Amino acid sequence: MTQKIIIGGTPVQLSASAGALIHYKKQFRSEYKDDYKALQNISPSDRIAEVAGIGMRLLWAMARAADRSLLPFTDWILQFDVPDLAEAIMTAEALFISSLGTDDKPARNNSGREFTSEDLIASTLACGLSVNDLDDMPLPMVIGIFDEWCRIKGYKKEEARPATQEDFDAL
Repeated sequence: MTQKIIIGGTPVQLSASAGALIHYKKQFRSEYKDDYKALQNISPSDRIAEVAGIGMRLLWAMARAADRSLLPFTDWILQFDVPDLAEAIMTAEALFISSLGTDDKPARNNSGREFTSEDLIASTLACGLSVNDLDDMPLPMVIGIFDEWCRIKGYKKEEARPATQEDFDAL
């Protein structure tokens, strides 16, 4: 999902794609979802600044997914005034959230933990896609491709079940 916005008179294309998550992780060395979850542990007085920082990073990552020639984060973000960025951040976050669909459950890998950027890249390469392909695909579509690829290959997800005494005895 893409959208063109105007930040301080400058047109900026945003891509709410799986690639935005990769650009975020590569540039900031953390997962967007982890940064967002960490907000719960921050005092209300510090939360506004932290939300703005995460929002600016997401905004840049979405712009980078749309335009790989974009300047590095610090150089790019300093072009804009803070009031212009506030509206752009809200637009970017709304676009990104809408691209995720309505599934409340986070995507999980085969070991049951939430997908990371590394999982996303490895699965992309295993399916024969390139990492650059992720800039054009929303995350639910990419996960759907992974699921379908696994179905075609005959891989089955292990269904969780309660452990039995036999399971414990086998250890």
